[in-house]
Order: sequence, then structure tokens, then C-alpha cells
Amino acid sequence: YEMEDKVTKFFPMEIKKQEQWIVEYEADIAQVKAHTPPDRETFPPMQIKDGTYLDKKEAGQAIIAACKAMTSPEPVPLGAYRGLSMELSYNTVSKDFVITLKGKRTYHVALGTDIYGNITRLDNEIEKFSDSLSRCRERLETLRTQLDTAKVEAVKEFPHEQELREKTARLGELNALLDMDKKEKVMLDEAPDEGEIEPERKKAVPE
Repeated sequence: YEMEDKVTKFFPMEIKKQEQWIVEYEADIAQVKAHTPPDRETFPPMQIKDGTYLDKKEAGQAIIAACKAMTSPEPVPLGAYRGLSMELSYNTVSKDFVITLKGKRTYHVALGTDIYGNITRLDNEIEKFSDSLSRCRERLETLRTQLDTAKVEAVKEFPHEQELREKTARLGELNALLDMDKKEKVMLDEAPDEGEIEPERKKAVPE
């Protein structure tokens, strides 16, 4: 990127993206908090298909059962957990089942065979939201600082920008005048002199 492009395009686009992500992470964190019991020993109800599970073991077994019932790798609605909707799919490359948590943002969690372990993986992914939010805020501050620096650098690259503009405009005027002079000269060269008389053509004499 040229410095001017960084100032007008790159940094503003990156800043807007981080600002959007921050809003989305904040919304998902609030959504999770509203649907998670304050006492972390209490299992948050998990909805799997048409059933709601209040017991961690039963919820874990329901996830495994849903995996076994899959007939296609394509995502299917699974249920909801801690305020986030869940989709279940099969990754044909890594050969594992994946739960996609969906709030304002999307989060992928690869599953294993342990009924408790899968729920721990979901909880761990949700716990990462705060760290991700912090990283976005840090990145945003860095980008804003870089934008300010780039603005200064862009000005340094053109310290006499006004003078340059004026000289360019003057040059344009001079070129226009030169073009006019050329056109006038060509017209004068093409016109016959007043004193010049076209000589008479010799009459053809028959042999």
C-alpha cells in the first residue's frame, strides 16, 4: 500500500472491521451471561433437538446420539446452549464432528468421544470470548495509532503540496498558451502571402 492508500483505505477498513467485531463479541458475551447460572456448579440447560437436558451427563449423551444419527456431513440444527444456537456437522477432512455455536459471531468446536469432554470443549470456546474481545480492542488502538502516524507521514511526503498544486496549474496554463501559439503558427504558415501571385499555367501547345 502507498501511504495515501493506507490513510484513505486500508486503516479505515481495518478499524471498521475491529469495531464491528467488538460490538459482536460484546453482544455474545452479554447473551451468554444472561443464559448462564451465576453458580458455575449448576449446569446450564442444554437443548438438543426437541429435548431440554438439565443434567450434564444426559446432555453429553444426547450430543453423541445426535452425531450417530447424522446421515450427511452437511450442517443440521442441533439445539441451543448458554444463549447460543448450535449446528452439528461432520468435517470430512479432519474426520470429526463439529458443533458450530452461533450468536452474532460464529464459533466452531471439534468434538471427541467423551460425553463430558464435549461439553467442556463448548464451555472453553465460550470462555475465550473475553480474550478475543480484549485482542480486538488492543488491535483497534494499534490501528488508530498507526493511522495517525500514517497521516503525518503522508503530509511529510508532500510538504509543498500547495506549491506543487499551484505550479501544476500554472504549467497547465502555459501548455494551453503554447498550444494556441502552435495552432496560430500553423494557420499563418498555411495561408499564402499577400504579395504572392500564383504563376499562370503554361498553355498546352499542340505538337
